[in-house]
Amino acid sequence: MYSVKCKGLLLLLSPKSVICTSDFKMSVEIAKILRRKGIHYQPQRDARDLGITFTAGLKHKTCNKLIRHRFVKTTKRSNKFGRISKITKRARVLFSGSQYSANTWGHQVVHFTQAQIDSIEKRAALATGIHEAGRCRSLALIISYGPRGHPIARILKELFSEWFRAVRAVAKLGAIAWQNLISAWAIARANLADKYSAGVQHDRVSEIKTTHGMMSNVIIWLYKLGWNPAALQKWVSPDGTEYVLSNLNFPTHLIVFAIVDSLNDINLRKAARHRNGKGMEKGVDFSSLFQLKNSKFFKKDY
Repeated sequence: MYSVKCKGLLLLLSPKSVICTSDFKMSVEIAKILRRKGIHYQPQRDARDLGITFTAGLKHKTCNKLIRHRFVKTTKRSNKFGRISKITKRARVLFSGSQYSANTWGHQVVHFTQAQIDSIEKRAALATGIHEAGRCRSLALIISYGPRGHPIARILKELFSEWFRAVRAVAKLGAIAWQNLISAWAIARANLADKYSAGVQHDRVSEIKTTHGMMSNVIIWLYKLGWNPAALQKWVSPDGTEYVLSNLNFPTHLIVFAIVDSLNDINLRKAARHRNGKGMEKGVDFSSLFQLKNSKFFKKDY
């Protein structure tokens, strides 16, 4: 029926059309049945949709290949931005508006490796125009893009903002969907704790395999930043502050800012161990820092 309707309307199926299910054997059987009806789909284990790898709920096995391909394709662009930045420091906006999106599209459902995070930061630092010799990458990014505007801060803001939107959407589906989300969080948290948390340990749930997606990405980032994702509705920051989502109308941007600030605190503690960095381990007064940066004595340098 579908094939007849398509032919009657003179519609052609794209040669890129594929079938992707959680069971590849099932995909093959479905493709055979459709082929007998004159409809040709290719069975695949994963498919790319809007630049994001779709796997029907299974682990993204080929996603790193896609990310590497994006980094390779934008290498020349990064070098060009670096050359322009030597002429004008405003070249940083080219990275923010172009290369950042090209390298991080769909990052909410895929956790970047540390090497990929370092690569994004290096490319962002190259576009600042600040001389590499003697440069502290963390401070260069904060000064050039802002404490909540540098690349990894943007990744965190986009990830957690999208997460809270997804949580609100699930809550509207009813009590059963909400309880399922709470249970899934507990399972994912327990299974990820062993690998990503040094300070917070939970009993491992070995019988149930964690599916990698936005939830696991959120939990991994919380562990890496020293947070304790005790429950779906309760997160504890490194300084012991508890954030309890008893009301989904809570201004979640405050939690997002606290998470980004945790990242900056970690980076500043690392920077304090560099040459002439002593004194930053307990934080930096960014208001005074940016007033000094924007003064006539330093504005031309940044």
